[in-house]
Amino acid sequence: MRWAVILVTLSALTFLCLWGAAKSPWLSLEEATNNPKTYDGATINMFLYPRITEIYADGFLLTEHGDRSIRVYCDTTGLILGKWVGLEAVYHQEGYLIARNVGVARHRSYKVYLSLLPVLLIGVLWIRTYKLDRRRMVFILRNHA
Repeated sequence: MRWAVILVTLSALTFLCLWGAAKSPWLSLEEATNNPKTYDGATINMFLYPRITEIYADGFLLTEHGDRSIRVYCDTTGLILGKWVGLEAVYHQEGYLIARNVGVARHRSYKVYLSLLPVLLIGVLWIRTYKLDRRRMVFILRNHA
């Protein structure tokens, strides 16, 4: 019975992954720049670690992980040089974006560190509750637990 539950769960997860890949509404900057005529006028909302590297009067230069850069036209109010940015923009085959929504991620690194706290807490609780029997290579319950 246990194997049937595992098999059904894995099958459902595989189906959902394949269905999401086939029907994905997300478009990445890499896909758009690799085939510009197909994606001209399409909305891009998936970027790889986007940062603001230069700010101009009418927009900014967006640089992705791997040094891919593209010009973004938008209102520059509130933009901070060097910060991560959340972006939804319309791609144009000439090689620029017109932003619909722009948001600066001011405290992104703090959120990453904060998300590691539960992992550390669970690790500490695990070490306090169990010990490793090196001969049998299994975790056993400590006496005080």
